[in-house]
Amino acid sequence: MKLYHNIFNRPIYFKRGQITVLVIENTEFLRRFIAQFLKVDDSEIILSIDDNRIDTAKYSYLIVDYFNLAIDDRVLRSGLQKAVSARISDDYYEQYLMVQSRILQLFSEISSQFELNFNYCEQLEIKELVKLVNVKIEESYSRLLDKLMDYLRALVWLTDYKLIVLVGLKQYLTERELIDFYDYCNHNSIAILLIESRHYAKLKGEKVYIIDCDLCII
Repeated sequence: MKLYHNIFNRPIYFKRGQITVLVIENTEFLRRFIAQFLKVDDSEIILSIDDNRIDTAKYSYLIVDYFNLAIDDRVLRSGLQKAVSARISDDYYEQYLMVQSRILQLFSEISSQFELNFNYCEQLEIKELVKLVNVKIEESYSRLLDKLMDYLRALVWLTDYKLIVLVGLKQYLTERELIDFYDYCNHNSIAILLIESRHYAKLKGEKVYIIDCDLCII
């Protein structure tokens, strides 16, 4: 995967086993560059895979606030429900039919003895059953690092995002935590871009690009 911008004299590459860090020292351009990941149309940032352009807004995900990450947010919950539904359809369909039959039998018996006549759906779809039991991702974390790693894993597994963009992450993680985070991303083939406003000591596995105050890429 490659990232282009019109001020760059060369693309930024994302390679397996390598963590890409972009340091932007020009504050005005830093704001402008980050905002491009949120633009649905006319983004100045171009992402490509195997030289085929992909939609930047659709396939990249921007994280700025690390303290309010909601692993059970609407997008991830919907993705989880679809994944569970697909698993039931592929591997547990007979069990699902048995559960559906038992539930409908229950309502049939209640209906026959109830004081008022009522109707109910006589077919319970898999996706309706999954919603009924309130399937959601469990959250229980004592460290920001653990929550962030699980959040990224869920994003990659449950959505179509190809690149996770993390702004200012080095302010919040220790060097040891960053190394563990990098190992986790590499092991799970998660492509990430760290955007920082200042240069930190280079860590093993990092590929660092610097855009200085004159907008020259180093």
